[in-house]
Amino acid sequence: MNPKVLIDGEFVLEKFPQKGGWTYVLFPNLEKPKSYFGMLKVSGKIDSYKLEEVTLMPFGSGKLFLPVNAKIRKAIQKKEGDTVKLWLTPLLEEGVETDFSQETIFSCIKEEPEAWRNFQLLSKEKRQEELQEILRFQIEEKKIEKLVQLIDRLRF
Repeated sequence: MNPKVLIDGEFVLEKFPQKGGWTYVLFPNLEKPKSYFGMLKVSGKIDSYKLEEVTLMPFGSGKLFLPVNAKIRKAIQKKEGDTVKLWLTPLLEEGVETDFSQETIFSCIKEEPEAWRNFQLLSKEKRQEELQEILRFQIEEKKIEKLVQLIDRLRF
């Protein structure tokens, strides 16, 4: 069976303006899923680079974006303002919800290898404290904000 194609096209790499801001691709015509946390796991390619189990994250305006870390940018030799070719397929069937759990947080942090290494260096107690700081919120956007802040802190 052929996978359902979610994204197939050319997009411009953008960057959040703050210091250390993420480079990303915004999908203006892709609504966030109705799942609990609004994230979507996908696989595919960016230019010729294979993407395996990456996470599209909510942008805040009901749209989704793909963070493009330094490892990927180096491999495809692209930077902010450059155009990339994307082909993505969802990993879960449409309508299947995923809970926002510690595993979801781990998956997002792992997409930034330096952040994941630094997270692993934290004491077990500090890691648990960071996870609970994210999970304690009921509002989806607040959880996303706290997760992004954690990853940003861990990257440096």
